[in-house]
Amino acid sequence: AHAAAKNGLNNQGGGLLEAITGGLQVRVDSIDVRVERCGCQRVPPFLACHLDDVFYGPVDPRIERLVRHSPSDSTGSVLKEVQVAGVELSVDGGKGIQPFVRPVAIHGRFWRFMPSDGRTHCPFYTASRIELDLRAIHVQASDEQVLALS
Repeated sequence: AHAAAKNGLNNQGGGLLEAITGGLQVRVDSIDVRVERCGCQRVPPFLACHLDDVFYGPVDPRIERLVRHSPSDSTGSVLKEVQVAGVELSVDGGKGIQPFVRPVAIHGRFWRFMPSDGRTHCPFYTASRIELDLRAIHVQASDEQVLALS
């Protein structure tokens, strides 16, 4: 990714896009996002989001990129996953930031595939599919929090 960013994107393919869609794996212990209202004066945060144990990358580390297949080859595909062990969302209420969404786990799968064999379909046809697994979500909000979001 560093080399791609240094050299920039070019018309010969590759570049940063190829590095991102290639075999890149990212794992982050936790992420905190705080959103503040726009204005001249300093105001407390309006929204806070906390994510624990975030993962993005190919499911199988041996799958490094969506390779180009000749017409005689079988279908090529790539499966990547996004996993978040816990997501919490807090929203500004009458008494400051308060929990809105309790910790919830998210598991997403992203498929990119070429269902073409070069004979029966256009050889350049690609498709994508996204699946999101959200088993349960617990929302607890006051009227002030709901109004703050709208």
